Amino acid sequence: MSPNDALREARYFTTDVLSQWKPCGCSRRFPPGGDKGETLVLSSKERPGLGRNLFQRLGNPNIRKGRKYLFLKGATERTNFLVLAMSSLWGLGTITGAMCLGNMLSVIAEMVQGKRVLVTGSSTGIGEQIAYEFARMGAHLLLTARREKQLKEVAQKCLELGASSARHVVSDMNNLTSAQNVIEEARNKLRGLDYLVLNHVGGSGRFGPFQGDMAAVTSSMTVNFLSYVQLTVSAMTMLQESQGSIIVISSLSGRIGAPFTLSYSAAKFALEGFYSSLRRELRLREISLSVTVAVLGYIDTDNALKIIGDKITMQANPKEECAREVVRAGVLRHREVIYPYWSLKPLLLLKEWMPGLMERMLDKFLILENIL
Repeated sequence: MSPNDALREARYFTTDVLSQWKPCGCSRRFPPGGDKGETLVLSSKERPGLGRNLFQRLGNPNIRKGRKYLFLKGATERTNFLVLAMSSLWGLGTITGAMCLGNMLSVIAEMVQGKRVLVTGSSTGIGEQIAYEFARMGAHLLLTARREKQLKEVAQKCLELGASSARHVVSDMNNLTSAQNVIEEARNKLRGLDYLVLNHVGGSGRFGPFQGDMAAVTSSMTVNFLSYVQLTVSAMTMLQESQGSIIVISSLSGRIGAPFTLSYSAAKFALEGFYSSLRRELRLREISLSVTVAVLGYIDTDNALKIIGDKITMQANPKEECAREVVRAGVLRHREVIYPYWSLKPLLLLKEWMPGLMERMLDKFLILENIL
């Protein structure tokens, strides 16, 4: 549903701001015996209890004077939140707008409370920060990576941050059987799955000239693509039962070819093709399972700084903010999130309009004397 369609379907209760909403094409309806003012109940086809939960969080289950919010009937969660944000800007004032946006973030946390989340590659970097974001919202977490000591430390911090539970399982994604076993652990320990976050990265490749090493290509494709597919296939039944979400961590290198990291770029291109195709197929089959692809730039993870920190002149972006944007997009079931947006989006547009210019712009960031 587009924002315009959502606004046309909006129903709201108001007496004092009628003229401000009328141009939006919204119809009006008054509750029998209702008080003055406006109140919000969000109703969603995908989350029927969302409106009730929001009403409870606002602290008053009755019509309350002075509460000016919007009522959407039958819209998706994403549209509900979009229009809630709009309502904070259209005629309700700065203070009320801030209250609306604050409530919006609270509802996002409400949506995640008690949900079952599997995060791969969660012992460090972006995966670790994503785990912390879900922990703050009270999710049940299952963490997986190769290093058990770090996993235990991350799981303990998740509990301290408010996770309903935090477990871990050691796994090597270079082995597809190991990937299958992770999903069995999720089935046994979480009794289902609501969010599958695919974040791990690996392989035997390096940042440098391609030497024709097919073992490196095979290793990268196995860890960075085939294991993602294996995890998805194995978790599909649980995700369909919960009408859940898949969050896939991709890269600018999956949209624009990247020199000196050919095997990694090839795997990310494969991810983009598979999950964009899967998203469309699920929609055509009317299966309520969202797929969010995160297109990321240079992030200040320890691994990235170690591998390319002295080989490019780009400024690294904070992994904490990156994780927040990824989790927010996944929870709201967006099709993709680009981070950092204003750095990457122009490049993606230039790719279509002037690909040669775009490539030359990116090449200027490379420190060739440290690569060749």
